[in-house]
Amino acid sequence: IGGPGHIIEIDESAVTKRKHNRRKTIKNSQWVLGMYDKSIKQGIILHVVRRDKVTMIPEILKHVNRGSEVWSDMWKAYHGLSNHGYSHKTGNSNHSKEFKSADGVGTGAP
Repeated sequence: IGGPGHIIEIDESAVTKRKHNRRKTIKNSQWVLGMYDKSIKQGIILHVVRRDKVTMIPEILKHVNRGSEVWSDMWKAYHGLSNHGYSHKTGNSNHSKEFKSADGVGTGAP
């Protein structure tokens, strides 16, 4: 997905289940990495073992064409994307306060 002129939103999330639909989650959450091309309204969701730079950067390189503008939160695993041929912009890392920065960069809106 992506390429010059395309905006790609990326974010990671834990997928888990709750025991008896209560607040407490069961151990062994699974991590997913989502990448969404806003220009063509298509996305990819991948299972990742960890949400670190060593795991996630190669997946981004594999699925997102260089020259894309990549929007992410400020999670440290995304630092350095600009060194791989992407224009990287970050939004707010505290999603409990807001999903988009003042200039509109975000990784989804409620």
